Amino acid sequence: MIKQCFEDPSLIRSMNDVVITLIPKVDLVVNLKQWRPISLCNVFYKTITKILAWRLRPVIKKLIHPCQCSFIPHRNCGDNIILARKVVHTMRTKRSGKGWLAIKVDLEKVYDMLKWKFVVDALRDIGLSNIFIHVVHQCISSSPMRIL
Repeated sequence: MIKQCFEDPSLIRSMNDVVITLIPKVDLVVNLKQWRPISLCNVFYKTITKILAWRLRPVIKKLIHPCQCSFIPHRNCGDNIILARKVVHTMRTKRSGKGWLAIKVDLEKVYDMLKWKFVVDALRDIGLSNIFIHVVHQCISSSPMRIL
């Protein structure tokens, strides 16, 4: 089935059905924050995305700047938090005549505004094969979600 999906990526649409369920974090749930959302997806779909990730792994080091820790193995997003705290601490304790400025940029909504055409064009620009790009496009653009 997985081999067929790489030969005909339109088959991914039929198996890319994600179900979201809520798992309680505590025994007696009294508010929404005490639930953990878990997305359940088809085993075939999960396997296809793992194959795509493994195939992209050799290229990713050339594409991602070393300062971006989220995509680099053995790096942690928490490293950025520690670095930011050190910068702010230095700014507060520095006794120079010049002013300091820190800007917090919230990128939480960036993924909500990402256009699929941009992703496809970016993958094409880095020289990936058309079939790889088509499989990725089918994976990211055809995922209906339901609540269980």
